[in-house]
Amino acid sequence: MTEQKSVILIVDDRASARATLIDALEAEGYELHEAGGGPEALEKAAALMPDVILLDVMMPDMDGHEVCRRLRAAPDLAEVPVLMVTSLEDRGSRLHGLDAGADDFISMSKLIDLLNERFGTEFKPGDQLFFESIREDAVADSSLRQAALANTMENFGYVFRKALEGLFIDRMEQNEEITAKFMNEDQFREAVSRHLLKEVYEKIREEAEAANDK
Repeated sequence: MTEQKSVILIVDDRASARATLIDALEAEGYELHEAGGGPEALEKAAALMPDVILLDVMMPDMDGHEVCRRLRAAPDLAEVPVLMVTSLEDRGSRLHGLDAGADDFISMSKLIDLLNERFGTEFKPGDQLFFESIREDAVADSSLRQAALANTMENFGYVFRKALEGLFIDRMEQNEEITAKFMNEDQFREAVSRHLLKEVYEKIREEAEAANDK
C-alpha cells in the first residue's frame, strides 16, 4: 500500500521564493503545491485541504495576516497549521501574526549563512551585524520608507538597489572586505540586494501597519 504524502501549500507572490522552498522540501517526499497570492491561496486551500500552509507575510493585494484570518474563519480550514515565512524577528510583528491565527514562524536564514554557502566565504557573526546596520539604515531612510509604502516590492526594488550602493559606501570603513565584494562582484551584489530588499520592505510596511493599528 502506497503511503500517502503530506500536502504542503506554499504561498508567496514571488516565484523565486516559492522555488527556494520547493528545493528545500521536495527531497523529503511531500506533495507540494503553489499559490502566487492571497486569493489563489484561499481557493487552493479549500480545494486541497493541505496538511500545512507555508504563508509569506508581505504580499500585494492581500497580505499573509489577512489570508490567515480568512483561513481561520473558514470552518473546513480553521484547524490547518499555518506557518508564516518572514524575515522579521521583532516581537510586535510576531504577535501580529499570532493574533491573525498563525501557528508558528519560519525565519529567513541569516544573510551570512546564505553567502557562505553560495560563495564559499567565511563571514562571521560580526559581519552579520554589518549587514544588519545596512538594513537599519535603509529602514530609517525617509525616501526609502516613502517608496516602500507606495509601491509593490518589485517596483520598490528599483529604488532600493540604487540607494543600497550609497549605504554600503557610507559604511565602507566598518567592513571594507564586504563592501569591496558588493561593489565589484555582480552575483554577490545581487544576492545581497535580493535578501536585504525583502527584509527592508517587510520591516517598513510592518512598522507602518503597526502604527496605523494604534
